[in-house]
Amino acid sequence: MDSDQSHPKQSKPAKEAELREITLAEICGVHSTILDLERELSLPPIGFPSKELTAEILQPALRAYPISVIKTKEKFTCVGNVRLYKVAASCLGPNEKIPVLVLRFRNSSNVIQASYLAELFSLSAVLAMGLGDKRRLYEVWEGNLDKQHFKTAFPLNSKTAFANVFRVSPRSLKNRETPKSE
Repeated sequence: MDSDQSHPKQSKPAKEAELREITLAEICGVHSTILDLERELSLPPIGFPSKELTAEILQPALRAYPISVIKTKEKFTCVGNVRLYKVAASCLGPNEKIPVLVLRFRNSSNVIQASYLAELFSLSAVLAMGLGDKRRLYEVWEGNLDKQHFKTAFPLNSKTAFANVFRVSPRSLKNRETPKSE
């Protein structure tokens, strides 16, 4: 028996997603299924991001957590990492290149809704930071400003800028140790 007959050639599975860079202008917005769900649930819009959120700060976050998009005609539509897309769209120019994960399959409305709700609630729960967490991050940031990788990763120039990004008052970043009870 010929080996070609006993082992038929198998085609490689199509890539389900591709990481690439596109401009923000190539994304026509958030998928209509998500917009409909936000209206149905009366979700408030995200708060306006701090002016300190610049391309230097957003690009590392976008590389670590790329926005998921699907191709629609000549443009792309955001279907994942929606909040980060909304922040990027409000802080960056339309010609700014950003990394995206281009999904190669069509998701049903139910899958898009479930994915968005998981993103909205699960990530909010996992990434929720209390004031103590923000104070500790400030201490780490402040104590390492002399190191180039800190300046590159999170290029802020003041305590006020740090506080604005984390939406707290600069005074609240002071380490407040609890007095010992007698």
